[in-house]
Amino acid sequence: MLSSLEKDFRYINKELIALSDEEIAENRKRLEERDRLHLKYGMERLAAYWSIIDRLGPAEGSVLEIGTGRGVTAALLAKKYKEVTTVDISDIDIKTSMMNAAYEKVLDKISYCICDAADMPFRDGQFECSVSINGFHHFKDPSAVIGEMIRVTGGTVVLADFSESGFEIVRKIHKLDGEEHEEHESNVDLIGEIFSKHGYKADKYEIHHNKIFVVRRREEHMIIGVTMSSGEGIEGRVCEHLGQCSHFLIAEADGRRILSSKIVPNTAQHGGGGCQATGELMKYKVTHVISGGMGMSAQRIFAQEGISVFGYSGRAKDALNMLLSNSLGKVGLCEGHDDCH
Repeated sequence: MLSSLEKDFRYINKELIALSDEEIAENRKRLEERDRLHLKYGMERLAAYWSIIDRLGPAEGSVLEIGTGRGVTAALLAKKYKEVTTVDISDIDIKTSMMNAAYEKVLDKISYCICDAADMPFRDGQFECSVSINGFHHFKDPSAVIGEMIRVTGGTVVLADFSESGFEIVRKIHKLDGEEHEEHESNVDLIGEIFSKHGYKADKYEIHHNKIFVVRRREEHMIIGVTMSSGEGIEGRVCEHLGQCSHFLIAEADGRRILSSKIVPNTAQHGGGGCQATGELMKYKVTHVISGGMGMSAQRIFAQEGISVFGYSGRAKDALNMLLSNSLGKVGLCEGHDDCH
């Protein structure tokens, strides 16, 4: 194994790549047009990206992405996490990647590294979590790449790629461009087998035309805050609006099961709405929040703190079980209320 000083890698000097406002705006227009084309064929790309990223959970340290490509995933990661390093074997799309990050105003949080993901220059456990989205089918040596992701990651490793229906959609779209979709390996289920060969059992999920494989190298400590309509506890119902809930259910989990739960009053009820309630919940150091709905300002506050937010209507117990099985969706935006409701 070569030392990090001997390996063929380099970081991109972002200051040497000029980005104009006009280029950033035009690039964004092209991205949105591409998203609309995928949606026409039934693939909601942004929802898919967030569903995968949410599997990483909270992270205070650095996050690694494998397969920068055009930088959509890196920009989304940087919106949620404090420090992101993204790796690609080629710099052909690096300017596009930077324009996507600049549009989201997160370029300063991202480091771009050009190297072979099968032999990375990073030290063991350097990153808290790592992710690769729709990169597996491009890997020439997928076992080596996955082995390297495990080596440099101390916590959660997430790999996702298209399901059979997802590959059908992207092949059709590439044909519209007069191209063939490049695929070194389209049997995505091999990801689970490769994890097993490296000594890890991956949890598998399928959503938004993607297959997602999750390995947690250490147990995840979750503190989940649920907005409640009453003080009934875990059997009670999730409140439809963050700012109107009378109580919070605070549950602790290890990523697989609920360890304990307690019901506490929302002392901010009707005294400041959802923005006040966010502060109340954060007193309990929550890592995840479940609510029937909340305003955009409240969602931004949670996002800035790296807190994952999910939506549910029904019993709190069912919501918690669905969260642990990674089957909860995004929280709805409260309509007709104050923005922080």
